[in-house]
Amino acid sequence: MLAAMMLDRKAIKTVLDKNISEKSFQDEGHRAIFRGIIALNEKSIETSPANLARQLKKSGDLKEIGGLPFIYHTAGATPTSFNVSAHTDLMLSDAH
Repeated sequence: MLAAMMLDRKAIKTVLDKNISEKSFQDEGHRAIFRGIIALNEKSIETSPANLARQLKKSGDLKEIGGLPFIYHTAGATPTSFNVSAHTDLMLSDAH
């Protein structure tokens, strides 16, 4: 889901429309990436890994999550944003 959000702004809207928040993620690194993506999106800045790294550095989260390797590993987790809605539904069903 996070990789899809980095690839496609429409995926961000899909995820937010399903009421996913940073609290939906168990991993603190994933929470930080989610916060970074949302911050960039609110500023209408492309959510590329490079921009995300700058955002996380500014917020003090970049080192905490493991730096650029963690961002690029997360970004490479999916080649497309096509199934973001299904992944979001799965995440919500696992939470309940």
